[in-house]
Amino acid sequence: MHSDLLENKSNFCTFYDFHACLHISHNLCCISMDKVQQITRSAMRRASAIEVTPQARRNLQELFVNFTLILICLLLIYIIRLLM
Repeated sequence: MHSDLLENKSNFCTFYDFHACLHISHNLCCISMDKVQQITRSAMRRASAIEVTPQARRNLQELFVNFTLILICLLLIYIIRLLM
């Protein structure tokens, strides 16, 4: 089986990636809850330290508003269709 995978490089990469993911997921299952909380706190600190330009902040706010409006419209369409 391994010799067939080695003949085709793309298959080998897929096979290798699959085993790497299995190894990573196995290691993640073994991490204690304290370690998960420590990693989460560290990520939150790094994320809060990121500086966002006013233009980027405005763009994100507009994107959020547009997304919310789309969701509201879809909800209204769904309700109208239910009432028909």
